[in-house]
Amino acid sequence: MLNRVEFPKIIALSTEIGRGHPNYLDSVITVLKTENPNLTVEYHNIFEVTSGISRLCWQVIKKFYLIGGSGGIVTKLYNFLRQKSAIPSPIFLKLLGSGLDNFLKGFSGIVLIEHPLVARILANRNIPVFYIHGEIAAPKECAIPGKVITFVPLDWTKERLIALGVKPELIVVTGLLIEPELLKEAKKNFDLRLARLNSNQPLTIAFFISQAYPKEHITKIIAAVESIAEKGMKTIVFTGTSQNKAIEFQHQIESIIERNPQICSENIKVVMSKSRQEENQRTAELMSQIDVMVAAAHERTNWAVGVGLPMFVLYPLIGTYARPNFEFALNQGVSNPLKTIGDAKTLGDKLIRMHKNNTLIKMVQRGFSEYSLDGVQLTTRYLINKT
Repeated sequence: MLNRVEFPKIIALSTEIGRGHPNYLDSVITVLKTENPNLTVEYHNIFEVTSGISRLCWQVIKKFYLIGGSGGIVTKLYNFLRQKSAIPSPIFLKLLGSGLDNFLKGFSGIVLIEHPLVARILANRNIPVFYIHGEIAAPKECAIPGKVITFVPLDWTKERLIALGVKPELIVVTGLLIEPELLKEAKKNFDLRLARLNSNQPLTIAFFISQAYPKEHITKIIAAVESIAEKGMKTIVFTGTSQNKAIEFQHQIESIIERNPQICSENIKVVMSKSRQEENQRTAELMSQIDVMVAAAHERTNWAVGVGLPMFVLYPLIGTYARPNFEFALNQGVSNPLKTIGDAKTLGDKLIRMHKNNTLIKMVQRGFSEYSLDGVQLTTRYLINKT
C-alpha cells in the first residue's frame, strides 16, 4: 500500500524488462516532469512493488526474455512459446498481479504503464489505466480488454488493435514516440545526413544491441563492423547498459583491430552507457554523425520510419513485435534485412554500392516527414487533461 500523506497524481509503473517498453515510459515521464514541474508523478518498477510469488513470476518472465537471445533452437523455441502464450491465463495474471492490489490500495489517480501484461492485470480495476504502446507492431497480446486507454503511434497500429477486438474509443493515436533527446535536432540531423550522402564523405554506421544481447546478433555485428571498417568507413557501436555483457561485447569489438591491423582504430568507436538515459544522451550527441544504423526490429524501428535513419535489421527476428515492425519499415522503403553472416561480412561493399546508386538517399528521404513525431508530446498533453 502507498505509505504517504498525499497520493501522487500519476504512478508510472515500469517492468524494466528489455529497453523498448521502459524507454517509451521514460520519454513520457521526462516530458511530463519538464513541462509540468508541479505535477506529482511517482516512478516505480514492478520488482519494487511486488513480493513473494508475484515477484518470482516477474523474475521468470525477465529471465525468459534474456534466454530468448541465446540463438539457434533456443531462440526458435522462444518465438514459438511467445506466439503460443501471447494471451496468458487468468491464473497466471492473478499471480503476477497479486502484489499490485495492495500497492495501489486507496489510489485514485492515473496509473501509467508500458507493458501489455501489466495492462491486462489492471484492465478491470476501478482506476484510470493508460497503456503506452509505442511499437508500430500490434501483436495480439497488445489488444487489451476492459477499460484501459491505449496510446498507439499510428493509425496503422490502431486498425490492427481494432481488428483484434479493442474498442476504437479506447485507442488514442499519438504519432511516433521518439525520444525527446533525439527529437530536438531531428530535422538538423536529417539535413546533415542528406548532405553527406550527396558527397563523397565516408559513411558512419551505428550499431545497437538489444538488452537480451542475442548471440547471433552480436556475431553479425562483429562481422559487419569489420567489413565496414575495412572499407574506410566509420562505425559506432553502442554496447547497451548491462555492465558485464557490455564489457564482454566491447572486448569482442576491440579484438577486430587486434586481428586486422590494416583497420584504423579511429574507425571503430565503442560507446558504453550505465543507463537508458545515458545511452539516449550519448546517442543524441552522436546522431548528427550517423548515416545508417544496424539494429533489431524493435523500438528503434521508429527512428528509421520517423527521423530518416536507414536501418539494416538483424536476424533472427526475435519476439512477436520484430517481424511486423520490420515489414512495415521494409514496405516504407527505409529498411533492409541482415539475415546471414555472409550478409554481415559483405555489408561494407553493399553500403558503398547503395551510396553510389543513391539508394541510401532515397531511404533517408522516405523515412522523414511521413508520420507525426509528436507522440510523446501528445501523450503528455492527453494525460494532463485527465489529471
